[in-house]
Amino acid sequence: MVRRSGVSLAVLAAMVTSVAAEDRCYADWAKASSVVKEQGLASVEQMTERSRGRIKGAIVKTQLCEAEGGGWYYRVVVREPTGQLRSLNVDAADPFHD
Repeated sequence: MVRRSGVSLAVLAAMVTSVAAEDRCYADWAKASSVVKEQGLASVEQMTERSRGRIKGAIVKTQLCEAEGGGWYYRVVVREPTGQLRSLNVDAADPFHD
C-alpha cells in the first residue's frame, strides 16, 4: 500500500518555489541537459551514482540551478527512510567530491 502525505508534498512544493526565487533553476530537463553539456557538468546519472552510500534515502526530485554568484548545482530532494523530505545542494561540476 502506498501512503501519500499532503504535508510532505506541500513541503516539497515550498522548497522548489523558494529555490526558484533565489537562483535560476531549470524545471525542463530538455533545456537543462544542454546546459550540462555546454558547461561540462556531471550528468544527473553520474550525480546519482556518486550519491550511493553517501545519502540515506531515495532521491525524489532533482533540478539544475545556476547560483546567483556563478556556478552550477543540483538541488536534490531526498525522501529519508523515516519518510521526511530533506533538501541538498550538490555541486554539479563535481558532485559528492571525496
